[in-house]
Amino acid sequence: MTARLEKKKYQSDLNPKQWEILKSLIPQAKHGGRPRKHNMKDIIDAILYKVKTGCQWAQIPNDFPPCKTVFDYFRKWSLDGTWEKLHNEIRGIARKKNEKRAA
Repeated sequence: MTARLEKKKYQSDLNPKQWEILKSLIPQAKHGGRPRKHNMKDIIDAILYKVKTGCQWAQIPNDFPPCKTVFDYFRKWSLDGTWEKLHNEIRGIARKKNEKRAA
C-alpha cells in the first residue's frame, strides 16, 4: 500500500466495529493480479464522504485515495452488486443505532 497523507477523521467514516462487519463483503483482490494499492476502508470512507456531503468526485479531500480510484471502485461495486450489499449493511447498522437512541 502506498504512503498517504495523515487522514483526518470525518463524520462519515466507519468506526472499527462497522468496518469489521463490512470488510467481509468486499471482494478479494484478483488472484495473480497486482496487490491493492489502497486500503479498502479508506475507499469506503471516501465513498461515504461523497454520499454524505454531495460533493463532486473531484472534490473528495486529498487525504483519501485519488478520486478516480474511489470512483472506479464505486462504479465496479455498483455494477457487480457489492455496493448494494454494503449499502444494505450500512443502513442496517444505522437503523440499529437509531433504535438504541430511541429506547
